[in-house]
Amino acid sequence: MPKSRKSGRSPFVLIALLFFWSIIAGWGLAQAHQLPLSRFPHLADSTLNSSRPLESSPTTISLEPLSPSLELGRQYYFENCTSCHVALPPIVLPTETWRELLLDSQHYGVTLNLPRGPVLKAIWMFLNQGSRAYREDETIPFRIAQSRFFKALHPKVNFTSPPTASSCINCHIGTKEFDYQRLSSEWENSP
Repeated sequence: MPKSRKSGRSPFVLIALLFFWSIIAGWGLAQAHQLPLSRFPHLADSTLNSSRPLESSPTTISLEPLSPSLELGRQYYFENCTSCHVALPPIVLPTETWRELLLDSQHYGVTLNLPRGPVLKAIWMFLNQGSRAYREDETIPFRIAQSRFFKALHPKVNFTSPPTASSCINCHIGTKEFDYQRLSSEWENSP
């Protein structure tokens, strides 16, 4: 009498399918957290060219270490924004504010020649990584005084006038080096 063969799939096949499904699901979730480049149509075909030399920055930007592409974005952001005002940390404004600022050449009453292509993409990657989403029920703030993130970072500070990008230097003496950790002696031991 012939032996009955147990029908079924090999556990190896099941494990392999589960492994590949996990890889694809993880990749899909990672992509879901990024703003699609379709929101930046002029960037869709561009890629970062990390071999392009940067102009040397007059100061060292002292913040936590970043990946090379984010560091490049931070340097481009610093170079493009500090000619008129201090470069604000991305965390003080929501991601949507940064997106709108990068897409609109009308910048607080001044017409800007916005960076394009790989430079804009690098700046966007840095700002997107360092900022947070806004709530659907709130208006997108375009001034730091309106930003709940800015207010959360300054909970016990009583401002005598609405804070602006230019007034940060009054307390944060390292703003020209993009260092918001260093405070003036007046604020060093404040709550």
